[in-house]
Amino acid sequence: FNPFGDTGGDQSFALAVLDAHDSGYVLSSIHGRQGTRVYVKPIDFAKSRYGLSDEERQAISQAIKRTPPSDTTTTEGRSHE
Repeated sequence: FNPFGDTGGDQSFALAVLDAHDSGYVLSSIHGRQGTRVYVKPIDFAKSRYGLSDEERQAISQAIKRTPPSDTTTTEGRSHE
């Protein structure tokens, strides 16, 4: 995603890594003109004690549903020799 309109690309991301109890962490990387910042926030039973961005909430929701993002290309059925 692009958190700032002037950075020139979708170079930021949010990734949620959750177990079967919806606990784990959300990892976010925010890229801007001045540099890149990386944040990790703990998730316990699908909730965080820290404020979450819309992108972090979306990543958590997708991880809970165990579904990939809509723009992910799959390689299912292809052989990797």
